[in-house]
Amino acid sequence: MIRYYYIKANRGKYPIAKMVRWAKVSRSGFYAWLSRKPSPRDNSNDELLRIIKQIHEKSNKTYGAVRVVKELRKIGIKVNHKRVERIMKE
Repeated sequence: MIRYYYIKANRGKYPIAKMVRWAKVSRSGFYAWLSRKPSPRDNSNDELLRIIKQIHEKSNKTYGAVRVVKELRKIGIKVNHKRVERIMKE
């Protein structure tokens, strides 16, 4: 899926045909992915990202994933540290 995001972000710079070959995905798969609506997990990650950004800004951009998870648990959001790390990395 990350490959699709890369192709989407760079489709103005490079031809899609070259990018799908490079990413080893099909062109039809990319276009099918574009037309799909976001999954519930994607929606949940988007909401979690919004909250993580608020916590990170509030800490003057000093909190890493471990501290962010602690803050999330304080406000009642149960989440695994690996998920928070992945979202922050992206």
